[in-house]
Amino acid sequence: MAMGVYVSGTGSLFTNNGLLNVSPPFWSSVIGSNSSAQGMTILGGAKAINNHIMNIGTSEGNKGRAVLGFVYGALVSTNASFINKASG
Repeated sequence: MAMGVYVSGTGSLFTNNGLLNVSPPFWSSVIGSNSSAQGMTILGGAKAINNHIMNIGTSEGNKGRAVLGFVYGALVSTNASFINKASG
């Protein structure tokens, strides 16, 4: 699993004011490389805010390999929060 930003715990806050790219896993014959990708994981009362750009990719261009697993921009637990303030 590819995990980008991990925010956990009440009072924890992550703010994205830049560029966050999330590239999904593609089929591979290498054991353990076929899983999921997460841009942000927000847990345990934490908060995250996106003010700018999140690129959540689902294409590998012309290589023709299939996307495997799940691709999340933000994976949020029930007691955490994510606010997307970006426009467009």
